[in-house]
Amino acid sequence: MNWRRIKDGFNSRRGSLAILAISLLLAVFMRASYNLWQPHSVTVHCRILLDSPIEGYEANSLSEEVLWIDAEAKGYDMRKFSQSERKPLEVSVTLEPEYIRRDLNRDDYFLVNSHDLYNGIVEFFGSDLDISYIEEKTLSFHMIRQGFKRVPIEVRQSLEFAPQYMTDRPLELIPDSVNVYGREQDLHLVDHVSTATIDLEDLDRTTRGSVSLNEIPGFRLERNRVDYVVNVVRYVEFPLELDVRVLRIPRNRSVTVLPSKVDVLCKVPYGTHLSASDFSLTVDFRTVSGGMSTKAVPVLRCNSFPVYEYRLDPPIVECLIRDRK
Repeated sequence: MNWRRIKDGFNSRRGSLAILAISLLLAVFMRASYNLWQPHSVTVHCRILLDSPIEGYEANSLSEEVLWIDAEAKGYDMRKFSQSERKPLEVSVTLEPEYIRRDLNRDDYFLVNSHDLYNGIVEFFGSDLDISYIEEKTLSFHMIRQGFKRVPIEVRQSLEFAPQYMTDRPLELIPDSVNVYGREQDLHLVDHVSTATIDLEDLDRTTRGSVSLNEIPGFRLERNRVDYVVNVVRYVEFPLELDVRVLRIPRNRSVTVLPSKVDVLCKVPYGTHLSASDFSLTVDFRTVSGGMSTKAVPVLRCNSFPVYEYRLDPPIVECLIRDRK
């Protein structure tokens, strides 16, 4: 018996079987891959998580009824969708209040027609689901009442101006307050709402824009953005040396100011023609009459044009008050 020939035949047969097994596995894999990419009909059961800004109520509410959808899905999505009959999917949809009506038979319940949800449902699933039909149905939503309070908006800002430019007033927010909605017992925790940081550089003209409001966990804001205005003016710096005058001195008192003259550097509108006689630097006696020796900050006034900003050197004077004999 030729053992070499038997051995060679056995090895050849084993190699053929291995090739056959690999070919079968490859065919099964290709078939499974093909099926995964092919669309299959599916019925999806879902509950709608409605997001709608109805004043006086929480924004989110889940439908009490289950809605079914006929669609086509790819194989790898089939398991997720096929299990929805046992555990309906939550589908988030944003809807304007005009499509929502009150349930006249139940307090705090609202009704929505399913056909008004079509665009939101399509947007939620995207390319995962090719929707062919949505059940015609009226869905009901129980919404939780909320209290509200109006609070000021605090601006966060980082403003840098081009040379010889500045703002002559605080940044203006429009509106400057907002309603905050939440549980009545929690509203006392909120005393303001802040903006995102307004970061502007090299400002040389009045600038308008809008800025988002920072969310507060557990509360809902009436709006999520506000407008702002940064008023920008051009200025020129004008140095002065002015006498300090005390106003409203009683007849039985005398006041000596130390020092009697103060250096002033003020910022005034660009192109303004002015002289030292346009200005006055004063202290009101009523602000320094509490003691025999009192410090005070003089106030700069100009009647002919605005003064945007000024700096005094020294910034404080001392008033020596004496009785007249």
